[in-house]
Amino acid sequence: MIIPENERLVRDFVADVLNDKRYDAITEYCHEDVVMHRPGDVDEVGLDAYIEHYRHLHRAFPDFHATIEDALADGDRVGLRLALTGTHEGELLGRAPTGTSVSFSAQIIYRLSDGRIAEEWHESDRLGLLRQLSAL
Repeated sequence: MIIPENERLVRDFVADVLNDKRYDAITEYCHEDVVMHRPGDVDEVGLDAYIEHYRHLHRAFPDFHATIEDALADGDRVGLRLALTGTHEGELLGRAPTGTSVSFSAQIIYRLSDGRIAEEWHESDRLGLLRQLSAL
């Protein structure tokens, strides 16, 4: 099976940034004005905000791991369905660390431009995550 170039880039991004915590690689994968859209949150704009998002995620879950369950590529868009796991060892959404191992899902659509990520729309199962952390 041949994987489209845009899908390969996004798969590599997940491996390098989400799983291997290579924040320096974000500048290779993303436009400097990259935008992350998440329902209920303010859009995160620019490399610094994007990098800080992933640093915060990894502080909350030092052993965070994303597994790509499905990937779909169409033109300048790549959609992923992810299975996410980690142990809550740092502050998250105002919650103190619990030491709880969690698993939840996310769906992300990336828009690429000139071979780099320009925008992403991120939906994750926050309700399921908060339930696992006994936050509800």
